[in-house]
Formats: sequence, C-alpha cells, structure tokens
Amino acid sequence: MDKAEKVLQQMLDAGVQPDNITYSSLINGYSSLGMWKESGCFADVGNMFNLMESNGITPDHHVFNILINAFARRGMMDKAILIFEDMRKKGVNPNVCTYSTLISAYCRMGPLYHGYLVKANELISEMMNKGIPPPCIKFFNSIINNLCKEGRVAKVGDMKEALRIVDVMTSVGVEPDAGRTNTAKKIFNEMIDCGMTVSNATYNIVLGGLCRNNCTDEAIMLLDKLFAMNIKNDVVIFTTMISAMFKVGRREEAKKLFAAISTYGLVPDMYTYGVMINNLIKEDSFEEADNIFSSMEKSGCAPDSRLLNGIIRTLLRKAEVAKAGNYLSKIDENNFAVEASTASLLLSLFSMEEQSAFLNMLTADGHIFVGLS
Repeated sequence: MDKAEKVLQQMLDAGVQPDNITYSSLINGYSSLGMWKESGCFADVGNMFNLMESNGITPDHHVFNILINAFARRGMMDKAILIFEDMRKKGVNPNVCTYSTLISAYCRMGPLYHGYLVKANELISEMMNKGIPPPCIKFFNSIINNLCKEGRVAKVGDMKEALRIVDVMTSVGVEPDAGRTNTAKKIFNEMIDCGMTVSNATYNIVLGGLCRNNCTDEAIMLLDKLFAMNIKNDVVIFTTMISAMFKVGRREEAKKLFAAISTYGLVPDMYTYGVMINNLIKEDSFEEADNIFSSMEKSGCAPDSRLLNGIIRTLLRKAEVAKAGNYLSKIDENNFAVEASTASLLLSLFSMEEQSAFLNMLTADGHIFVGLS
C-alpha cells in the first residue's frame, strides 16, 4: 500500500485528478488489509473516502459496496448501515450486492441478537419490493440456516420469517440443495404445526426435495398429513414427486403414488401421464407404458404433439423403432407436427438413400417439421 499511496500523492502533486476507480482500489486495499486505525489520512479508510468527496468525486456503487462489506464483515453493523443510508441520500441506489452483504451479515449475527433477524427480513422485503432479484441459492441457504440455529425456528415470529424466505425462493425458482434436507423438513413441519398458510409452490419444492433425497417415506407421510388437514393441493405436486422418485430409482413408490392420485380426489393430467410413460420406457417397461397411455386416452385426456414427440424420442433412444412407429402414427392421425429433434433421431437410423426416401414419404403425407432446417 505504501507504493499505492506514493503514486496517489504523485498524481495529486501533478494536478492529475484520481477517479472513482483509483479511490475504490485504494479503499479496497486498505479494508482488505485491515488498516483502520493507523495514523495518516492515506492509512484510514474513512479519511480516504472523505478525501475522495472533497476532491469532487462522487462515490459509485462499487465504492459504497466496498465500505459496507468492510464494516459488515467485522460485525460493525451500525457503521455499515450509516454508509448504506449515506449511499441512498447521495442518490446511489443500493443493488443486489449491497443488500446481500447486509442481509448475510445480519443473519450471521442473528443467533446473538434476534433484532438482527428482523432487520434482515426488512431488507429482504425492501429488496424484493424494488424488483431486485436475489443473487443465488447460497444466499437463501445462509438465511434459513441462521433462522434454524439455537432453536429460534420454533418461535412463531421466526417461522413467519422462514416462510417468507421459502416463498421468495419459490417465486424466483430456486430450491434448497441436498445438504439442507433436514433443515427444510424441520422448518416445513413446524410451519404446518403452527397452522401457518403455505403456498402450493412451497409444498411442491419441499416434497420434491424430500423425494430427490431418498426421503420418499417421509414425503408420503407429509403428503397424507396435508390432506388430513384439508389443505387443498393439486396434481402438480404428485407429478413432481413421481418424477423425483424415478430419478432416485424408487420406481415402485412412483407407481404406487401414481395409482393413488384418485384416492386424493385428483385426476392425473397430461404432464403426469407423460412423466410416467417416459420413465417406464427408460426402464424398458414398454407394456406398462403402453397401458398407461391407453388409460390416458380412455380417461379423456388427449395427448398433444409435445407429449407424442417426447415418447417417440424416448423409444428411439432405446432403439425401439417399431414401437416408436406406433406413436408416430398417432401424430399422423392428429395432424400434429414432427419436431426437428424427433425427425433427426428418425433420420439417424437410415442410410443416406433411405433418409431421402423417408423424407419424401413424410412430405407426401403432409407432415410438417417444426424447427428443422
């Protein structure tokens, strides 16, 4: 840093005005080295910031975020918030980096003082109300972890904070990773036991997560608990759980859950049927897949082009050309389009001469290829 100070002094002596980048580099250097109390204006982050402003340089997001992070990292939240407020007064709007730095710092200190968790939640609300998207899943995991520490999650007030966080996660399409399974179960069960209202999307995330982490028995027990409490659910939750069960090799549980959908007063939709059919084909259970497809048609749930193309591709990848042909005829019957990826798989099975003849045959029959160029 001594060399950096000398360069800065030389710039000032020569009448060269340092810019935002110069000052932010110096401030970042001092804060990284922890040079907070040393004598001399160049060894003091606060003085460097003041020098910057006195020279007519308006700090930008980067400079403010460096300062906020430096104080927040050391638990000096009062000073971090003062800079945060000063930032807004100067017309520099906080960004996702600003909010995530403060929120994460408050959550780290939450177990020491409950008020910090309240402040973290207030900042989350402010960030979301301004339409600023959260940075990543680790951001949410950090918050939920701290809410669960030292038994705080059992308090209704903190449960509401946890619920809001989980619902925010849902709204932006992220979900807890496998390492958070126990935490998610604890939060979710206590939410229900407290009689709190939880969105279907949140149920979907938690139940799907349990299934993906081989906690299918617990997922079924939780599902039964929800229905026993007359909590209205939809078939999307079943589709998610069935798909997750197949992914972890719990085929029989997936089949049982599919068969039980009607007992919950629900009806499988085309997506639920599609998950079952395609996964059964992947496991070489072709007859079962055909039977489910037949039951789908009999129930009045008509397959669309996307489902049929998907089934054909799954069969072709299993080298079941004849069976794929049966479903291709259904595309023909319904005047659906053959998608480019489906046509490519079909063509890859033929020689060059056969490909030409095949394309001519389909064109003559009036087939349309979507996305094929």
